[in-house]
Amino acid sequence: MDFLSDKESPGYLQDPTARKRVHYVCGGVLRSLFDATRAVGLYGTSPADLDKMEGHMRSDMEDSCKKWMAEASPDILEKCKSSIANLVRGSARWKDLKPAYDQGLVALAPLDRAAVPVSSVAASVLHAALAKLLRASFKPLDEEDVGSRRGFALEAQLHAVLDPCTRRAIPTFSLDGRARSKAVTLRADYALPFLTATETTPAATTSVLYLPKASGYPCDAIIVPAANSDLTEPVVLLESSVTPPTDDGRLNKLLAWFKAAPPQCKAAKRKATQADSAEAKRAPEEFGGFIDMVKAAHPTRPVVAVLCWLGRCEAGGDSGDGGAGHADGAAASVAADGAGGAAKTKQSTKQKQPESKKQRLTEAAKAKGVELCVLDTSGLHILGVRTTR
Repeated sequence: MDFLSDKESPGYLQDPTARKRVHYVCGGVLRSLFDATRAVGLYGTSPADLDKMEGHMRSDMEDSCKKWMAEASPDILEKCKSSIANLVRGSARWKDLKPAYDQGLVALAPLDRAAVPVSSVAASVLHAALAKLLRASFKPLDEEDVGSRRGFALEAQLHAVLDPCTRRAIPTFSLDGRARSKAVTLRADYALPFLTATETTPAATTSVLYLPKASGYPCDAIIVPAANSDLTEPVVLLESSVTPPTDDGRLNKLLAWFKAAPPQCKAAKRKATQADSAEAKRAPEEFGGFIDMVKAAHPTRPVVAVLCWLGRCEAGGDSGDGGAGHADGAAASVAADGAGGAAKTKQSTKQKQPESKKQRLTEAAKAKGVELCVLDTSGLHILGVRTTR
């Protein structure tokens, strides 16, 4: 910021809005900052002019990314694309991405020795390039180990198919999987990282796929429509799992979305530690108040929560992908939760519990004006996720 704000600096910008935007685009890479200040001088400082500057710098970063990928070994690219979420979170392995530093795209985080994109725009460029690579080599999810590995692979494929994603209507189901719900529209022009929901601001003319930096963030992604789009187009919260939406553990997580934020407390002053880099990536809504923060950030738009499930809803018909991912031996259909002959003949307290939690979740969502829907294997297949061979 001194480089941009000191009058004796070759990168001096008089307009504070332009300084802030240039820093957002370039991070702390001096040569990029200098190129961006020259672009501001060429285009101007109006909002539309600063959009042109950002497009100019994004194009330069894309060229730099191509150079890095051309020089990187196939093994390194394989590692990077398989951990695409880590790249956004700033926790990718430094030794894998060191050449991208030479291209001005990543920096070294001194505490945890990870590769961190130099800016949100740099992260966006890297993510788009790796997403394209990943889409060309999807491994069938049913070939992944059952459990967390399959869940991480599902999340990575979702990131890849949504960056970018054209407008399309995909059939969804009610929370219990017994009824068709209205089709959801998923459209994103590019991805950007974010830490907290207040940062998921709409772009003027493009839809943005926001990906959380925090590994423990309540959802996997947030799609925010363009500011100039119809106000009926919703903000979409995407959450993926290999377990059914009515699994007890998943219901607990979803219910936590609707909890109020805890009261804030002052952190004690102390010397920085190794754990602080990870702590700095934690968002306040990880502790409560997630839906409230999303609604506050987007007060004029409806909110739809799309619960992606690597399994089959009863009303989903049969397209040959059934039962692709039950990580914990859960029932083969959401509709089996809380019903069926065996459940009627012998129903323990634990079996009844998910049903009551499901009701509480439905009521909480209704009270907050959030629509819940399930996107099962058939819908994921339409979206482009490769569920089976």
